[in-house]
Amino acid sequence: MGTYSSIEGEMTFSRALKPGEITDTLRRALNDIWSVWELTEETTSEEDAEDGAVITRTRYTGISLKYTDEIKAIGYGWEKTFQQIVDALPGLPSPVTVTGVFEGVAENTGDGYDAERLYVTHPERRVVVVKPTVTWPDVPKGASA
Repeated sequence: MGTYSSIEGEMTFSRALKPGEITDTLRRALNDIWSVWELTEETTSEEDAEDGAVITRTRYTGISLKYTDEIKAIGYGWEKTFQQIVDALPGLPSPVTVTGVFEGVAENTGDGYDAERLYVTHPERRVVVVKPTVTWPDVPKGASA
């Protein structure tokens, strides 16, 4: 996908990740100059009944877009950057699967509709790019081609 693209979507993990499962490799992939993604963070707090201390727990439930639900970014090679993130997710003892979709639509391409969707296959954990196809209807009755 070329030029600037509108990107939207989200993906969820089959199980939440604990902070200790976030490796340096995953952090580097998320902070890559071309990355538009971040981990979806869920934080809970509860008060300890005995001493009144507040205990805060953080877990990560998926991957979302940085900043907003839809962003504009350069879409060149976005599947490679996303594959690095997927590759850095924990494997054993309990592999994390990823479900959902990210969709990008390029602006002002001048050569037709330029769109892509990213999915993750299982159990291979491969990022797959799917592009739409355009099908023209038959020539209308009374018109000539």
